[in-house]
Amino acid sequence: MDLQLEYKVLSSMEKVFREKELKREKDFENFDCSVIDGAKGERIAFQIALKSSENIFIGLAACGNEVLTRSLSFRQVDVVPCALPAPGMIKDMLRADPGLYPDPLIPVKEHVRLLPGLWYSIWVTVDLDPDLQEGIYPLEIRCFRRCYQDAPWDKDIPYEITIPVKIHVHKHSLEKQKLICTNWFYADCLAEYYKVKVFSERFWKLLENYMRDYAAHGRNMILTPLWSVPLDVRINGERPTAQLLDIAYESGKYKFDFTKLKRWIDLGRKCGIEYFEMAHIFTQWGAKFAPKIMVKVGKRLTRRFFWDVKADSPLYQDFL
Repeated sequence: MDLQLEYKVLSSMEKVFREKELKREKDFENFDCSVIDGAKGERIAFQIALKSSENIFIGLAACGNEVLTRSLSFRQVDVVPCALPAPGMIKDMLRADPGLYPDPLIPVKEHVRLLPGLWYSIWVTVDLDPDLQEGIYPLEIRCFRRCYQDAPWDKDIPYEITIPVKIHVHKHSLEKQKLICTNWFYADCLAEYYKVKVFSERFWKLLENYMRDYAAHGRNMILTPLWSVPLDVRINGERPTAQLLDIAYESGKYKFDFTKLKRWIDLGRKCGIEYFEMAHIFTQWGAKFAPKIMVKVGKRLTRRFFWDVKADSPLYQDFL
C-alpha cells in the first residue's frame, strides 16, 4: 500500500485531538483557512493537521516570500493526559471525558513522527514585518519523508507533499498594546526546574531568556519577588526562597539593599517589560498571615515572617 498523507489547514483556535477522525469545532466548520489574515507587525498562527497511513518521520520546510519564511517557525502540538477535564459537561465545552488533550507546543528541530491513522497538528507561527506591503503572499509548506537508520521499519522511499497557504497582510498596523497584561511568574520554579541557585549568574541568564519570551507573547507586567511570593502554596507550606531584597535588622531598625531588585527591573525593561507587579504583602486565602520574608539578624539569616506571624501583628506592622 502506498503512503498517503492527508492534511487540513486549520485556525489556531481549533483543537486537534489524537484520533482517527478529525472532529472540527462547529464555530470553524465553514471557516476558510486557506487565507490567513493579519495586520502589519502582528504575530499570526495557524495549524496544519496531518494524518499518515504509515508510521513515518516527516520534515517540514517553508517556501515563498523571504521576509515571511525568515520569521516562520514550526512546532508540534503535543498531547498531555488529563484525568478530569471538568466535573461535568458545561456549555461550549468540547468534551469532559478523561483522555489525551492537545496542549504543549514542542519546537520541531528535525522531524515529526506520525503514527498511522491518527491526526497530528503542526503549529505554524509567522511574525509579519511592520514594513510589509499590503497584499496576499503565497506560501508553500513542504512535508517530506525523512528516513533514519535507527528506524528500520521505515521505507527509504522519497515522498513529499506541498500545502499551499496564503497570507493576507492588511494595510493597517497594530497599535502599541494599551492593556496591562501579566501572568504570575515564579522565580523559584525557574531555579528548581533548571537546578540552579536562585539569583546565581546562571539563573540571571535563564531569567533573561524567559523574560524575552514572556514579553514576546504580549505580557508587559511581571510578578516581582521582593520576597518569596505567598501564592499557590498550601497553608503552613513553604516555597523555595526567592527574595530580591536583602534585608537586615540592626539596632531596632530595618535596612534594605535594592541591588538585586534594580537588576531585575533593568533586565525586565531590556526585555520589553514595562510594568512590575510587586509581591503580595499577605498570604493567600484571606490575608491572615505575613508572607515568608528572610531577614539578616546579626550574622544569621532568619525567616522572620511567615505563617507564625499574623498579618496585623505589631511585629509585622513595624516592618511595613
